[in-house]
Amino acid sequence: MKTRAVTILMAVYNPNLSWLEEQLASLNAQEYAPIELLVWNDCPGERESDALIKQEIKNFPYKIYHAEKNLGSNGAFERLTELAEGDCFAYCDQDDIWHVDKLQKLVEVMEREHATLVCSDMRVIDEMGNVTADHIIEVHPHQTFVEDEGQLETLLSRNFVTGCTMLVQRDIAKKAVPFMPYMVHDHWLALWNAVYGRIAVIHDALIDYRIHGNNQSGILAGIDTKADYREKRCYAYLQKMLALSAYTFDGRVNVMIRARLLWAEARYRYLLRPGFANFWRILTNCRFDIPRSLFELALPLMPRFLFERVIQRIKEGKL
Repeated sequence: MKTRAVTILMAVYNPNLSWLEEQLASLNAQEYAPIELLVWNDCPGERESDALIKQEIKNFPYKIYHAEKNLGSNGAFERLTELAEGDCFAYCDQDDIWHVDKLQKLVEVMEREHATLVCSDMRVIDEMGNVTADHIIEVHPHQTFVEDEGQLETLLSRNFVTGCTMLVQRDIAKKAVPFMPYMVHDHWLALWNAVYGRIAVIHDALIDYRIHGNNQSGILAGIDTKADYREKRCYAYLQKMLALSAYTFDGRVNVMIRARLLWAEARYRYLLRPGFANFWRILTNCRFDIPRSLFELALPLMPRFLFERVIQRIKEGKL
């Protein structure tokens, strides 16, 4: 197997120090080499995490960068991607636990499959570290992996690559900078790899993914009303497609983005003011996401109590 120098890119912001200590210990225990760690502390003035890094990381070199102002997770990972010089980049959160063979298996599959991005499944743990699910799909039923030619088309609707599980080749990661502001960094990097490289999936769980009340993202987080759904889901997706349409990919990809943009416009306009024209545009393009399209077509006629119940069941992973 070809040896690839791996740079772990870790973003830290006001961490739970106990969880950070567990994460750092799991990085230090990695069986793979060579590794280096770059940490971006995105909380100006916070230095407690620095002491933990110095305490826990003994087996490979590290560097700590301190933000002068908060950049947010996308900005932090973008800066780390600019700074990193390894052959491959492994993106890291502050509150998970990596299995000791994580990097070894990611590199092996990247080499064997000639992939530019490799991601894995996750075991789910709670605040106390108790295992609550052996696979992420048990908690997030919609997070199904795609391994065929449909990767790009899927990524234009939803992301199936979780940042804390992925290993990305340096050249494509660097090419993706600056990150697009309307996509989380892992979704953006996955899209670029679907266009310019190849994504491989490991179905084994290689990390313990901690789900707690302060996770940055979640299914339908912050959506309680129909107006919330329209603005935070449909308008946000429209903004994403508008931004993507400004990029120059190859002709095939641009055609796919243009079709998604028309679908996104119809969805948002229909929820603003229901009418047959946009109803028909959604229906004729529902192949992009059949469950979402059918739900949104019914949404204007859906009683509030039913909407709230459906949203709650989706948040709970029951739909």
